[in-house]
Amino acid sequence: MPKVYGFDTGFVGFCRGWEPLRPDDYGILWEHLVLEYLQAHLPDRTIQYWRDADGREIDFILVRKRDEVDAIECKWSPDHFNADALKIFRGFYGRGVNYLVCPVPAPGYRKRISGMEIRVCNPDGLLG
Repeated sequence: MPKVYGFDTGFVGFCRGWEPLRPDDYGILWEHLVLEYLQAHLPDRTIQYWRDADGREIDFILVRKRDEVDAIECKWSPDHFNADALKIFRGFYGRGVNYLVCPVPAPGYRKRISGMEIRVCNPDGLLG
């Protein structure tokens, strides 16, 4: 299923009536910024989105090889991450790197959640 993004976050905020911005709005805008970053730094890569019939989703998917895909979740705060969708996704696509992209200082860190290794990083950590 397609997903629509706006590449002017000021325009996105205006269209959604976000004035002033509330903390709940930060996550959606952060996802837009991460997509812009991916497109600017990985212009030759196809960026995909995953959603199952129950509405669980992964923000961005980057295919490395036929059987290896990276999953990217974007959260304003790492404390707001729920690994349920990622766990379901990894049941279908077992190999690849799991990223949780947040506005955290470089170089980021790794942690285990629900038996999966997650790389918590800022957008620069996606390029390493």
